[in-house]
Amino acid sequence: MSGANGVDASGESLLPATVIAGVQGRNEEAFRQLVRCVSLPLIRFAQSILHSLDDSEDIVQDVLVSVWELGPDWRPKGDPLAYLIASVRNRSLDQLRSRTRRSKREAKSDFMTGGTNCSTLSDELEEPNVLDTLIEGEETSYRMMLVSLALLELPEKQRTAYELRYRQGCKVSLVAEVLGISVKAAESLLMRATQNVLNNILRQSI
Repeated sequence: MSGANGVDASGESLLPATVIAGVQGRNEEAFRQLVRCVSLPLIRFAQSILHSLDDSEDIVQDVLVSVWELGPDWRPKGDPLAYLIASVRNRSLDQLRSRTRRSKREAKSDFMTGGTNCSTLSDELEEPNVLDTLIEGEETSYRMMLVSLALLELPEKQRTAYELRYRQGCKVSLVAEVLGISVKAAESLLMRATQNVLNNILRQSI
């Protein structure tokens, strides 16, 4: 049975070779099938990094358009789904870094011109406010809020691994391929991520 997250109930990829071959041959129906299958999970994944629906949709659209434009030259090594996830991750991280640098420049400029004080400058240089982690459309139960806040405190690789494995339902092997590590390393990373999430939730609940 298929799900809305690009994987079936067993965690297998829903990108059959016929669809990949069709996209490589610039078959429009195959491309539409690809878009229907992966758009939503890729957007949700990008949101987990950027906390912006508009930016996430733009990035996913750019990635899929680039795949269409590559046509017969699109020959990803390994699982095509892993290629798409990694592409979205890389572009999202690039945008996040660019956004952070821009915020720092603006904060520094405001400080130098007397538009802010030292405490405001410090606030500007912090990571996005925890309230921004409450992604539009996500469940707003108390438990989900705690998980979202806990994930924000994880290192980027742990957060990505947790998001793919437990929120997108990807297999550990796919997580490993996206991150460019071994399956054993991915399992270890997921164990650390899960433990850190639990520790963070417990600390928030005290």
